[in-house]
Amino acid sequence: MTIPGTHEKGLEVAASLGAIAGNPDASMQVLQGISEDDVDLAKEYIEQRKVQVEVDETKNTLYIQSKIVTSDDYAICVIEEDHTNIVYIEANGKVIKGKKGGERSTCPSETSAIPEIQTYCLGDFKEFADNVELQEVGFMNDAIVMNSELAERGLKNADNWGSKLRRLLLDRGVDADKSLMHYPVILAMCAVYERMSGAEQPAMTLTGSGNQGIGAILPLVAIKRIEDISNEVLIRSVSLACLVTIYTKSYTGVLSPICGGGSITSSAVSGGIVYMMRGSLQQIENALQNTFASTAGMLCDGAKTNCALKVATGTSAAISNALLALDGVVVPDKDGIVSASVEGTIENLGYLVDNGMRTVDKTIIDILLNSKEGQT
Repeated sequence: MTIPGTHEKGLEVAASLGAIAGNPDASMQVLQGISEDDVDLAKEYIEQRKVQVEVDETKNTLYIQSKIVTSDDYAICVIEEDHTNIVYIEANGKVIKGKKGGERSTCPSETSAIPEIQTYCLGDFKEFADNVELQEVGFMNDAIVMNSELAERGLKNADNWGSKLRRLLLDRGVDADKSLMHYPVILAMCAVYERMSGAEQPAMTLTGSGNQGIGAILPLVAIKRIEDISNEVLIRSVSLACLVTIYTKSYTGVLSPICGGGSITSSAVSGGIVYMMRGSLQQIENALQNTFASTAGMLCDGAKTNCALKVATGTSAAISNALLALDGVVVPDKDGIVSASVEGTIENLGYLVDNGMRTVDKTIIDILLNSKEGQT
């Protein structure tokens, strides 16, 4: 992934920029507003070997430990489980937050606690989408506007892969802007490509990922434009897609070997598409089952421009599977990981991640570190 506001890639540059010009109060936009001088200084630090990045192979979940040392002082900060979840801070030997060494007594995966969202089911999410007062989910409209603006930027960028696909289709006589199968794909691809290419313009995140926020929202925005659906139905559809994404990620983890934007969010948005088209609860479940069955094997191998292609692939599958579900098509129970209920399928997906893919992340990191042209 290109660091927003720069043409640079790599953990060393990101870490160096965070130390030089990061805004700790800006949350996920910590590097917003960095200058060319900041980038030049960050690269100098790297050349002078003042920045070092190492992989901690003992950790299985999101884990970042940063240590800054000057001639007089030092500070340590540890983030775990979630991108903004600071669990430990130490400065000059004094623990400011957490326990000495940044270790916790137990990890969430070692406790019997069940995430609250796992006490609900698809029927509850649909009931919420049906009945929630729109002012209670007004932030959904903010998310729609923010991600739509990022997509519009991509449509105007001739080098954007989504923009290129739109042009190629138009050259072949396909009015992509009115195509149910193409416009949602193009809009999502445009936004992801812009984000992965370093656009400073923000994206609304979902479970810590801008690409997942894009994947859950923009396909529905595109269908609304084609089908002339009301903004209220759009917001309710997006709400459903977001809830299913959050529910699924509670089983697979915030970071997992399975692509969130191309697999998990696309599955959720397939249900949102059926909801938008006035489908029943059973048809929504069928769409989810179809898409989980067809995209579950898509791997996450880091944040980069080809995430746009993965989200495009997932979005295309979501549309096809939603239309099939509306016509009564559903993958049968016990076909692969598919269970009799979508909740069971999602639980199976979580089991697959926890027990069958433990070494995938390490293997991908090895590939990236050892590839002559790879870049972490």
